Amino acid sequence: MAPVMKHTHLSLVLCLAAAGCQVSTGSLFGKGAANNGGHGPSGSGETQSAEVGGPSDATRAWRDAQRQYGEDLQALHAFATEHPKDSENSADQRADRALALMKKPGLGELQKTCAAGTFKGEKDGTSSGEEYMHADTMCPMVEKRDAILKKAVHEWAVAYSNYRLWDHHRGIDKMKENKRVYLSSAVEGVDAKGEREYLSAFVKKYFDAIGEPVPEEVLKKADAHATEFNQLAESLAAAGKLPKPAASDPGAEAAVRKNYEGAKNKPNIVKVWMTESDWKVVRNDYGVILRHYKDAEILVKAKTGNYCLVVPASVGQQHQGGGVYAKEYGVDQFLDGYPVKCP
Repeated sequence: MAPVMKHTHLSLVLCLAAAGCQVSTGSLFGKGAANNGGHGPSGSGETQSAEVGGPSDATRAWRDAQRQYGEDLQALHAFATEHPKDSENSADQRADRALALMKKPGLGELQKTCAAGTFKGEKDGTSSGEEYMHADTMCPMVEKRDAILKKAVHEWAVAYSNYRLWDHHRGIDKMKENKRVYLSSAVEGVDAKGEREYLSAFVKKYFDAIGEPVPEEVLKKADAHATEFNQLAESLAAAGKLPKPAASDPGAEAAVRKNYEGAKNKPNIVKVWMTESDWKVVRNDYGVILRHYKDAEILVKAKTGNYCLVVPASVGQQHQGGGVYAKEYGVDQFLDGYPVKCP
């Protein structure tokens, strides 16, 4: 062994004295040593540019592209490979992101570079922790980015419409549970036209941006919601009963009617009646009278659906001292009521 080592050292010394010589140091460092003895990883004798002469032109160019467009490339990959689930509450954010990415010019420039073959064969030059972030995977996506992003906008907009319908549909679930209907629903009505407009208000901008109408498959769900709502309201009304009124109080009843009719969307009031004959007195902690009040109800004819809605109200007057109450009435409105058949 010693003579071999001696010979190797002598060759190395002679080599260092000569310009451009090559010496195999395999016996000195051993096979697979850190400098590879001029051999590639496979031991085939091929020298890799990344190990001897630095990264290749394709690698350097791809790493530059990643530094410049890395965030957009990751987003593009996500839109190409991830698809919405039902009723995702962040679907509008994903649709907005896809639209924004469509409008950015950067990936358009990269698309030309990919098409020119600048990164051809580049698989190992990723500067990201994501395994997919190499040119052979990303360039085909970049070249199809318009189609990928258009499809993504469509998918996420549909998902957002499903979420809005799901959110809207919770009102029906509440109706089933509480057997009550919001006054606003009775006043404004629930029909297919209104539900289509409601839904389109959320998603139309996305479909406009990709040159598509709001899909009929989405709008038909709005039609179904309107039908289900009115059928449920009518079913609840069939089981509802009008209460027996208490003694009439024309002044209080007129105040209640005026208050509800003063709303922005004026309800179609069929009737107002008192549910209590006597006033209830409200005192403070020291026994001083503050006001008195009693309860009432109004009967509202629903705009759509064959039913009426009984909505509570409370009417009162401030105490002015000495057993005297103000002439003006204050009215507390309620937001919902229970359905009954219209008389």
